[in-house]
Amino acid sequence: MSRRARSPTRKLCDLHLEDRYRLSVVDVREDPAAVSANRVIAAPTLIKHRPHPERRFVGDLSHTDKVLVGLEFLPLPTNALTALS
Repeated sequence: MSRRARSPTRKLCDLHLEDRYRLSVVDVREDPAAVSANRVIAAPTLIKHRPHPERRFVGDLSHTDKVLVGLEFLPLPTNALTALS
């Protein structure tokens, strides 16, 4: 995870998950086995293993609300449901 992605990710976890998380940072160049084992195909990728179901968020991690919705820590906004209909 690049320095640019690491900072908002730690901030997001600290603010919204307090002490209820474990964050592992994998450098794709230094640990290709971990990348393969976690089926990462793009960087940055944030993977929530627990609680189930597993969720992944790929891309710009600085949009906190989108990340929290994508990982199912926040509900999908009502206006987004209307756009999907």
